Amino acid sequence: MIGQNYPRLFYHVQDGGSNDNTVQILKSYGDKISWRSAADNGQSDAINAGFAQADCDIMAYLNSDDMLLPGTLAFVANFFQARPDIDILYSHRIFLDSEGMEIGRAILPAHDDRALHYAGYIPQETMFWRRRVWDTSARWM
Repeated sequence: MIGQNYPRLFYHVQDGGSNDNTVQILKSYGDKISWRSAADNGQSDAINAGFAQADCDIMAYLNSDDMLLPGTLAFVANFFQARPDIDILYSHRIFLDSEGMEIGRAILPAHDDRALHYAGYIPQETMFWRRRVWDTSARWM
């Protein structure tokens, strides 16, 4: 994600107290990222703790095995700037193998508010939202 080369990004890694070499890897980024490694009460707790550190207008999170295509953040920022009436943006999903080769795609149907009541088809790693959504929500899970 650091390779997105987009200005004014806040990168925060919320690690659950890994006992592998995660902390050494995080330290190697110096001041390019913010991070915290401490035991937590599961994924939802970690996500909430990570967002508590964020001071931004557009929010998203990636799990350790997620990644963004080059130019994603510029596209998202431009979209939100052009469409102040839209609060949440999400997209299709691309599957890669361990070599980084594409092995499949999940092409989503057109957005339908009613369908979301019955099928949770929004891929978390493609979803971005305005801070005001987070501020007015009940937090994650």
